[in-house]
Amino acid sequence: MQIHAVSDSELQLMHILWDLGGRARFAQVMEVLEKQGSPWNKNTVLTFLARLTDKGLLSTEKFGRRNEYIVQVSQRDYQASQTQTLVEKVYRGSVKGLVASLLQSDSLSQQDLAELHQFWQEEKRRQ
Repeated sequence: MQIHAVSDSELQLMHILWDLGGRARFAQVMEVLEKQGSPWNKNTVLTFLARLTDKGLLSTEKFGRRNEYIVQVSQRDYQASQTQTLVEKVYRGSVKGLVASLLQSDSLSQQDLAELHQFWQEEKRRQ
């Protein structure tokens, strides 16, 4: 399944929905946005939710006149898809190029590297 890229604003809504357990009514989304200090009005949020639905990242269920939005793509799957796209587009398929770039720009701390090494070891044991 191809996972479509989303705008920064749409991604903000996806993060809210993932944080809410993958299902939420419009009012719940608006409540989180208000707590975050978002300036978006209701129509803007409805437009973004409709776009996410059109892209297949959300589905809706009707409860009377209200919609509940249901995530169709896990956060992990979305991240994996977008990472693969980044590697293909920017680094011409070279994961080594991505990691080298992170190392050269000091984006990875020693702690990050230690955690990645531990993660790598655990993944190797599982396989």
